[in-house]
Amino acid sequence: LGYFVLGVQHLLQGYDHLAFLLALVLPLRPGFWAQHSAPGTVGVAGQAWRRLLWTITAFTLGHSITLMLAALGWTQASPRWVEPLIAASIAVTALLNLRPLPWLRTDVLAGLFGLVHGFGFAGLLQEAAASSGLLPWALAGFNLGVEAGQLMAVSAWVLLAQALVHRAWYGRVVVQGGSVLLVLLALGWFCQRVG
Repeated sequence: LGYFVLGVQHLLQGYDHLAFLLALVLPLRPGFWAQHSAPGTVGVAGQAWRRLLWTITAFTLGHSITLMLAALGWTQASPRWVEPLIAASIAVTALLNLRPLPWLRTDVLAGLFGLVHGFGFAGLLQEAAASSGLLPWALAGFNLGVEAGQLMAVSAWVLLAQALVHRAWYGRVVVQGGSVLLVLLALGWFCQRVG
């Protein structure tokens, strides 16, 4: 239970992970996927929700894999390159909100970036120093806590966005303006982390 709470806290206090999730969910609005999906696909609101769900699931799978591998000691990654890459993942995702590439699947991108974010989650779990006998439970609790925090964050944004999504200014102010702010924030984090 303690590791579950630690996972929730890490996600909700990890501003870079929250920024990445926000970059993923910002473009969800009626018509977005219709405008930016591959020819022949249907871009209805229902498909947008399914696509969002699959994109978040891909991110979850990605970071769960590297979190597990790093926590078990099967792989390592230096924070010197992980932390700047997390910032870069936010910038790239937000840029794609401004200039979507129809051939690029956001779920695949989220899964790949999830692998990087998993190393970031693993650093905190390793600092908590669970004993080897407790490690499987610590890993499961921490990962479930991260997922619970992620679900809370995404749900809160989706509920908030639904109240505003039909406003004429939503795309320009929230999606485009928010994406520009996320790019600038991520570039600032990137510069701090490589310095």
